[in-house]
Amino acid sequence: MNESVEAELLEVFKTNTGTVYQSDKQNCLFLNFTNKQYKLSYQSLKELKKIIDNIDLEHLCTHTLHADIE
Repeated sequence: MNESVEAELLEVFKTNTGTVYQSDKQNCLFLNFTNKQYKLSYQSLKELKKIIDNIDLEHLCTHTLHADIE
């Protein structure tokens, strides 16, 4: 990430493995995770949330082909 982008970022969330920054100027979020940086628009996050909300965790945890996920 270059210095001009770093100067405008607001840290939103941080763990030992990653950080999420908000950029009001670019109207997006930056995710730093596993030594890689991802630029995410708010629309892409909404679409990702829809996908995650549609995952049937009960089925994944109880279905015999996926039981080892637990």
